[in-house]
Order: sequence, then C-alpha cells, then structure tokens
Amino acid sequence: MNSNIQGLIKELEAGLRLKESKFKDTVNDSGAIVAYLKEGFIHLKTLVSEYGFESEEEEIHFFKKLKPELFYKMLYYHKVREYEILKPEFGHEQQRDFIKEAQANIHGFQHRHEDFMRYYKSGDTKHDKEYFLRKNFSKEGMEGLYFERDQTFSTNYDYILGKLLAAKLFNKYLVEELRRIKKEEEMGIEPHRENLPLTWTGQQSDLVELLYGVSLTGSVNNGNISIQELAASLGRIFNIELNDVYRTFHEIKKRKNDQTFFLTRMARLIRGHMEELDNK
Repeated sequence: MNSNIQGLIKELEAGLRLKESKFKDTVNDSGAIVAYLKEGFIHLKTLVSEYGFESEEEEIHFFKKLKPELFYKMLYYHKVREYEILKPEFGHEQQRDFIKEAQANIHGFQHRHEDFMRYYKSGDTKHDKEYFLRKNFSKEGMEGLYFERDQTFSTNYDYILGKLLAAKLFNKYLVEELRRIKKEEEMGIEPHRENLPLTWTGQQSDLVELLYGVSLTGSVNNGNISIQELAASLGRIFNIELNDVYRTFHEIKKRKNDQTFFLTRMARLIRGHMEELDNK
C-alpha cells in the first residue's frame, strides 16, 4: 500500500480517536468530527485517484476495509447530529415516535441489503471483485447520492457497507435514547421547549427565502449544515414550524415576477434606511 495513503489513514484514525475522547457537546462535536473526516476524505480521494494499486487484492482491501471503517464514522456522526437538531424538544411520545420513524428507516435499509451484509459478515470473498473493484463500478440501481460520487474513489459496495455499519451504530444510539425517555418518564421528568421571546410574524415563504440565502452563502458553520438542519434551528429561534421547506422553495421558483420578493424588499428597505441616515 502506498505510504502516503497509509500515513493519511493513520493520521485520520488518530485524529478521530482524539476528538472522540474529548466528546462532550453532541451537536457541535459531531459536526466537528464530520467536517474533519470530510476534509480528510478529500485528501484521501486525491491520493487514491492518482495512485495505482499494486494488485486487485490491495484495491479490494482498501475499499472493503480501510475506507468503510473511516467512512461509516463520518456517516454515523452526521446522523447523530441531524437527530439531535431535528428531534422534538418536548413530549416523550413525540420523541419516541421520532425515534421509531428513524429506526424504521434503518431497518428498511438493512432489509434491502441483508444478502450483502450476510456475505460481508461470513468472511466470504467470492464476490469481492464485483463489489470492491472500481473497474466494475456501476451507477445502475444505486441509491441516493451514491451515483454522484467520483468513480475513481468508488466501488459498487464500499458506500453501502459504510452506510450499513453506520446504521447499526446509530440504531444503538437510538436504543439508548429510548432508554433515556423511559427513565425520564419513571422519574417524572418532562422535556420542554425553551420559551424564546421571538415569533416570526411574516409569511413562512419569507423565512424560507432567508433560509436559502443563509444556506447558499455558507454563512452558518461555513456552509456545513443542511437545509433541513438550518430550518429546524430557525424554526426554534422564531417559534415557527417550517413544514416542507423544499416544497415552499419550489413554489417560490414558480413566481412570475420577483422570485425573491422578501429579500428584494429587505434590501430596498435597508438601502432606504441608509439614505435617510445620510440625509439627516
């Protein structure tokens, strides 16, 4: 194995262990780990794309073992962070329903790939060339963002393997969350929403314009936050449920005249206020 690749993997593993040992704030620390591994994978992808493996066995080892064991941690911490941001802040039943829905998604994904996971756990190798060699990569039938990744850094199953490993670990996290809820119920502790003295009184579509503006300019967490996560955070701040922001955004796109009416009006009012101050 190329020494630069080996060195980078060891460096990423050591950095991950260090960050995990200092893990305290779930949302912020999970985000930091995701950002750290994402940056590491950018460098790793460059090295792997430029490096010719010495044998098919070496390439299979990388995509079957080395890459998934780092990649699943990035996926896992992303799911944990997303869960903590989006979970209901009040009501044990609401939290329990949210967890059950997440577990149903996990079990559905595991069921779709149970034959592959059985193969992986068995230690069998007869399909390794089909599953873990880049030359056999096929976009057909791949799920989600899988087909969008660079073929020089992808095989048919390294992503699915990483996602399956992450799903298993994330399900354990959710099981612990269910235990927490049960314990709080037994102790008579009821989760509650912090009452913030802010209420969004404009149109929901106005806030969605602002949401996309903030997201696309990368003004929060250097852009390392999804639309869904940002919507949940703004909803909490302004005491509003932002339902189906993607649908609202598409409705905004369909406007015939000024599509970003709220942002345009905001800019006009700011400029007008500046002119008033200059004329005083």
